[in-house]
Amino acid sequence: MVSFSGMFTVQRRSVRQSLLDRAGLGKLAHQEIERAERTGGPLALMLVEIDEFERLRSGGSVEAVLDALAGVLMEVCGAGSAVARMRSQEFAVLLPGRSMEEVSELAEQVRARTPEMVANQDGGAVTVSVGVGMHYSGGSNWVQMLSRADVALFCAKSGGANRVVMDSGSAQRVEERRGVMMQTAA
Repeated sequence: MVSFSGMFTVQRRSVRQSLLDRAGLGKLAHQEIERAERTGGPLALMLVEIDEFERLRSGGSVEAVLDALAGVLMEVCGAGSAVARMRSQEFAVLLPGRSMEEVSELAEQVRARTPEMVANQDGGAVTVSVGVGMHYSGGSNWVQMLSRADVALFCAKSGGANRVVMDSGSAQRVEERRGVMMQTAA
């Protein structure tokens, strides 16, 4: 709690409370895809997952790590981006108007800055893996963009974690990666 000159007291809000949820991100993504189709502008989705999430201690440490990572994402990606919590250890960032090169740089900044800015209760650095999916005009929808980002994230995780993998842009390549994902999961 924070007190202002003894006049009133407010609860300190978690950074994560200001994030979108999965449904909210989906709605916004549909709007941004329509805009990208109209204007021809780029649109990207970055999925960020904490590596070795199960290693984090329960309780306050997990909450602090999640808040810190949300803060990193909002700071690095900046205005115009939308940050959402997808699953317990996974966040998403919708990045309208950013080229693949710009998004690649942002993703690498997120990956590199996370261990500097986020520490586990035991003092160990927290790392993240990042997968990026792009929207492609004329036939790319939210589900396809999310799928491309998810496949890229899987490749980052299975490639040793603490890395960035960008969407290949090829539907055939995504299907090949998805096949590898399914074989690995079996």
